[in-house]
Amino acid sequence: EAVEEHETITVPKTMVAASGEHYALGVKGDSMIDEGIFDGDTVIVRKQSSVENGETAVALINGNEVTLKKIFKEKTRIRLQPANPKLKPLYVKAVVIQGRVISVIRTIDEQETQKKIEEASMSEAKPQKSYFDIEKNTFSPTNHKIIIGDSRNMVELPDKSVHLVITSPPYWQLKDYGSSNQIGFNDSYEDYINNLSLVWKECFRVLNDGCRLCINIGDQFARSVYYGRYKVIPIRTEIIKFCETQGFDYMGAIIWQKATTMNTTGGATIMGSFPYPRNGIIKLDYEFIMIFKKLGEAPSVSRDTKEKSKMSKEEWNQYFVGHWNFNGAKQDKHLAMYPEELPRRLIKMFSFVDDTVLDPFLGSGTTTLAAKNLGRNSVGFEINKE
Repeated sequence: EAVEEHETITVPKTMVAASGEHYALGVKGDSMIDEGIFDGDTVIVRKQSSVENGETAVALINGNEVTLKKIFKEKTRIRLQPANPKLKPLYVKAVVIQGRVISVIRTIDEQETQKKIEEASMSEAKPQKSYFDIEKNTFSPTNHKIIIGDSRNMVELPDKSVHLVITSPPYWQLKDYGSSNQIGFNDSYEDYINNLSLVWKECFRVLNDGCRLCINIGDQFARSVYYGRYKVIPIRTEIIKFCETQGFDYMGAIIWQKATTMNTTGGATIMGSFPYPRNGIIKLDYEFIMIFKKLGEAPSVSRDTKEKSKMSKEEWNQYFVGHWNFNGAKQDKHLAMYPEELPRRLIKMFSFVDDTVLDPFLGSGTTTLAAKNLGRNSVGFEINKE
């Protein structure tokens, strides 16, 4: 449910569209948690009377009830789809679209709640209840392990012990995480790439044959102090080159068009010769999700596990495309933080129930949370105890 609050708030220009009328709504309930929208958050809405299929919108139903859902127009009805696997969709014949959600302001309370959930996931003694088995109407337990250590040497993990790797490595020279062994902040660019390569080498070792490595990273502006000029560094090209040399097959990339509350690329909101032509600089408001496959035959999967892991036709058509459009997570201490929707999609695409998902740069624990919610086990490495 979306509850309107009649008050004026101030938000950064980056959180609203370049044109159009906007308003803010306070959110009540957890129907959109997989879109990174939680109880108590505030959503910024661009007023418009129609949306594309699958977009998150504010809609009026029955003439007096306001709801926040993903909108799907079907042949004879409209489906209001919650972004929460525990909730069922609502079907109506007609709705009045009041606007499209373009950004989210997270609440402090929700950040604390999510932190508690992630801390609870760290317990190894008591497996966490995770996914719902529709046929048996029971939850199945999963295990989640967080290792405070350096993922350049994951000695705690045996060879071929995980089924999927999902991560977003730290950016180069953008954030000091306070650890003497951190990757990125104090490194030269060459050292940064070499240190990342040590992590990808370990990922190759611990990953099962036939399984995937998914790396989320964007291009980055180089600061003029290093190059004497502004230029864009395509970090992904170095990663592709090393991973293929290591033995991975590069399987392509998804372009994630995001809207986030902090610039993670090192550039300003408006750069170049604004408002005059020629020397404007393209805003890096997108990132890449690169997919790599380890050669060999993947572990066998039982018929029962396959059935539990099935994707809907709608999910398949929405996920296995070259472009994803959803909001980024609010950036707090971790600049490389992504919303749960990103690992959730990749986990459903490239793993089965009961598989183990690894994140070598765990950060705030979003990958662990997504794995837990989808009935997968997880292990994460994080060098910063905080």
